[in-house]
Formats: sequence, structure tokens, C-alpha cells
Amino acid sequence: MKKKKRKATTAKKQNDWVFALTEDLMPLKYVLYGILFFGFAMLVFTNLTFVEVLQLMIAIFLFFFLAGYSILLNFDFDTDERIILGIPLSVALIGLTVYYLNVFFGIAMSAYTVILVIIFYFATGFLIKNKSLLKK
Repeated sequence: MKKKKRKATTAKKQNDWVFALTEDLMPLKYVLYGILFFGFAMLVFTNLTFVEVLQLMIAIFLFFFLAGYSILLNFDFDTDERIILGIPLSVALIGLTVYYLNVFFGIAMSAYTVILVIIFYFATGFLIKNKSLLKK
């Protein structure tokens, strides 16, 4: 007797957080292409090392795009609108959050604080959009 191959159902894919994450962030690939082009130009035309340019490219992506884009996934915007509106939203949210954490709670403004705030906003936006992942 031959065994039938099971097809992956869409319900299973919706519960898979890796699939959901890649599906949500796939439109940002063009932003990454632009940042890579910028990084290549920085390598060619400046005296920066590869590691410095890599740090700069990662910082630009995280600070300007990731947090705002992931929050705007929960609203009815087109992809280009999410990217364009995500830039000022990311800058404002991250900057104000780090500032108020320092003022009200005395948490130092450091790179670690900024990274934790970015991770918080990214996780919040992603998990709100994919509420089914929280039900497990």
C-alpha cells in the first residue's frame, strides 16, 4: 500500500512563527538591497573598514525600518506606505522611549537600551499581527 504525502495546510503555516516572520518581512528585501548598495558605496568611496560599514548597515536597518514597519503591519497600508511611514515612526518611538526610560526610570541611554527597545517594538508589532502564535 502506498503512503499518501500530506500537503501542508494553510492553518499549519499560519501557526508557524518562522513562516509568518518571513512572510511579513519579505517586502523589506528591497530596503535591504538599498542598504547593501549604500554599504558598497561606503566601502569604495570612504576609508571605513568592512566591519564598520557592516555595523552601519545593520544600525540603519534596525533603527530606521524594523520597528516602525513591524508596528504598521497591524494597519491597512500598502507595503510602500509602511516603509515610508515606518521611518519617522521608528525614529520617534525609539528616540522617545529611550529618552523617557532615562528620565523616569534612570535607565542609561546606551546601545543596549536602544537594541532592547527595537526588539520590544518589533516583537510587539509582530505578535499583535500574528495573535494565533500566542495561543499555543
